[in-house]
Amino acid sequence: MVHVWRIRATGCEPAQYLYETLSDQERRSAQRLRRDERRRQFIQTRVCLRRVLAGYLAMAPNDVPITYGPLGQPLLDATEPGESTCQVRFNISHSHELALIACTAGRLIGIDVEHLHQERPFDRLARRYFSTSEYQSMFTGAPGDASAVRARQFLRGWTAKEAVLKARGLGVAGGLASAQVSCPVNAPTRLVQLDNDAVNRWTIRELSSDDDYVTTLAVRGAIQTLQMFDLDAACVFG
Repeated sequence: MVHVWRIRATGCEPAQYLYETLSDQERRSAQRLRRDERRRQFIQTRVCLRRVLAGYLAMAPNDVPITYGPLGQPLLDATEPGESTCQVRFNISHSHELALIACTAGRLIGIDVEHLHQERPFDRLARRYFSTSEYQSMFTGAPGDASAVRARQFLRGWTAKEAVLKARGLGVAGGLASAQVSCPVNAPTRLVQLDNDAVNRWTIRELSSDDDYVTTLAVRGAIQTLQMFDLDAACVFG
């Protein structure tokens, strides 16, 4: 089973008691963000993450043993005692006003969401970051003058690659070429090549989170059940 939690940013400032559920490291990270909007969203997302994980682990949000990997990604501390702590796997992504938390048990999982900005130079970015075959799969059949279609196609490929890399604990800078995808127009995205692993061990699923966003989920193994939940940040922070 896979759970995906959707969190929409709110303009409300977190109450002090919610801020205090964060770790010292999370508070320092928030303080380093100079823009109020980004700092507020970071705090909201981290508080919601702790609330979600606390429900799975049956503990208080401030007791959830979150640590950080070498690339800064939040992880559950596997050295903490308790079978449930070691089994829960999660990944988090945010873009613009939307954050997503994907959770499962005992398997690698990654998720990536991107806000649809049609003004970006998608053709140039695709030629830079994707192989020739990936580029052809994305844009063959996509109208040359339909910027919205080409923007969505690029982000379908990008989020698929990044979701897989995040699940494997790799960064885009060093691992982008290690995962090859195919995402034809009007056809599902597929993982076609993966360094040091078999592609048939992975499931790639595009999620319909919002018309203004493109989202892809990657799980090592089959997805038998997928449930999506909305965590209302306005209720948490209002």
